[in-house]
Amino acid sequence: MYTATHLRKQDAGIIRIGYETGIGLMIPPSTSNYIVAGPCSATCTEDRVPDDGIQVFTLILHSHLAGRRMKLQILKGDHLTFECTYDSSHLTPPAAIRGGLSTRREICIAFLMYYPRMSRLDNWESSFYEETNLLKKLGIEGTDKFVILNVINL
Repeated sequence: MYTATHLRKQDAGIIRIGYETGIGLMIPPSTSNYIVAGPCSATCTEDRVPDDGIQVFTLILHSHLAGRRMKLQILKGDHLTFECTYDSSHLTPPAAIRGGLSTRREICIAFLMYYPRMSRLDNWESSFYEETNLLKKLGIEGTDKFVILNVINL
């Protein structure tokens, strides 16, 4: 550990952005180039990022064994998109890969280290989850959001 007698001119912060890690993240069996995308409208950045933006100096993209590509775009007042591409075609026998924290499950998370640190970004954690996509993967159609939330919370 190092200490300094003078404070730095600017402190750094960390923003976590990702796709919901759990049952909502499911890669179908025998699939290559399967894309999971988490969109967020301009309201995600408009009220939080200063007019002159933030300086990102480190970006850590994290997935597990099936992850092949990751892409993140974020600008003030702009649409934010975080995208992970997966491949489950290597599994024998063919099997779906569920989201989760273990290495054999999947995850789709980005950590942005930036400056100047903004206190309003300290607890900014964006997580994307699309219930309708999960139900389509499971072959369930024609449900409303109330039913979907009850099914997921069981």
